Formats: sequence, C-alpha cells, structure tokens
Amino acid sequence: MSVLYGVGVGPGGDDLLTLRAIRLLQEVAVVAAIAAPDRPSRAVEIARPHLPPACRPRVFAVPMASRAEAEAAYAGMAETLAGELQQGRSVALLCEGDPLFYGSFIYLQRRLQGRFPVRVIPGVSALSAAAAALGRPLACQDQSLAVIPAGVGEERLRAALAAFDTVVILKAGRHREAVTRLIHDSGRAAEAWYCQEVGGEAQQLLPVEGLPPGPGPYFSLFLVSRGCP
Repeated sequence: MSVLYGVGVGPGGDDLLTLRAIRLLQEVAVVAAIAAPDRPSRAVEIARPHLPPACRPRVFAVPMASRAEAEAAYAGMAETLAGELQQGRSVALLCEGDPLFYGSFIYLQRRLQGRFPVRVIPGVSALSAAAAALGRPLACQDQSLAVIPAGVGEERLRAALAAFDTVVILKAGRHREAVTRLIHDSGRAAEAWYCQEVGGEAQQLLPVEGLPPGPGPYFSLFLVSRGCP
C-alpha cells in the first residue's frame, strides 16, 4: 500500500539526515518538497546527495505572504500527491528540520491522513543543532525550556524570557533587531547567542552582545540559556 512519508532532513548539512531517512529516499517512487515561489527548495538541496541519480523531486511553490494563498497551495498540493498515492506510488515529502516541528508537512498530513497511511521520519531540529554547535545545554535537572517564534509579539517574548531558564526564539530573521533589544532589556544578553543557517556552510554563531543591527535570514534563531548549575 502506498504511504505518504514526512521526511525530516535536518537544518542544514547533508550529514545530519538519519539512516532511516536515507534508506527511505532510495525506496520511494516520488520525492516532493515545498519552496517559496521562484526559489529553490532548501530541503531538496540538503537531501540531494542521498537521492538516486534518476530522481527528479517535485517542488511545489507555496506563497507565504498570505495565509489564504498558502492554504490554497497546500490544498492543491495535497490533491496532486493524493493522485500519486492512488496510483500506488509512495511519496516522501522532504522537510527542513523535523516534519512535525513547525513544519509545512503538518498541513499536508491534516489533509491526507485518514485517506492514506501517513508516516513520519523525524529529523534533527534547528534548536538541537544550534545547541550542539554552541556546546550549550538546552536544559538539565529541573530547568525549564520555552520554544517560541519571534513573530508572536513583544509581550509573549518578554514573558518567556522572564519565566524560563532557556528560551529558543525561532524564525528570527526580520525580527532580529527587535528581539535583540528585548533580550538586552531582559538583562539576559550575556546568556544569549544568535545562530543562522545552522548546520550548513553559511552557519554563523554570534553572541548577542555586540550583534550588529539589521535583519537576518529566515533560518535563524536566538538561544538564551542560563547553562546548567
């Protein structure tokens, strides 16, 4: 029976795919991915060394400026993939990081689960990769951890910085300057790092103290950690 797989390819380097993911990519009939309009798929580029030579991934453009446009694109993509599954061809949908951690795969799962078998191959998340690159623990003993997107607003970000031992602020790109200011205001700048393109060749790990003004790329985060006592 054909299966829809959500395959986590990790945050950057092609050596961060799991053995299970690599094995599956050699077996499925169809490999698919999502990208912004007029841009290549980052997930395909990460996974490319592990794809069979004849594999031609299907890349679906999903506009993110409007939620309504994105939902319409997901709906059309779901029906296209359903056509492949109905023909008995299993599909691997490549996902940056982990498919169920802020992943676009969730919107395809929601539409196709119940109609077809759906399986998930977990991947290394950006927050785990950032902690590893910095050599800083995410949490230990009874410490608390919050993971929050940068776009949720100042009030929620301030509350997280005040309440949690470790705070990971995702999707920091265009919010970088505002988040940097909030971290300074919270008194935690000495505990904070800014990480972009983690796991890839363009990786940068910068202390928040002295971080220059201006935005960063979409694939960036802040890691604010007190460390283990």
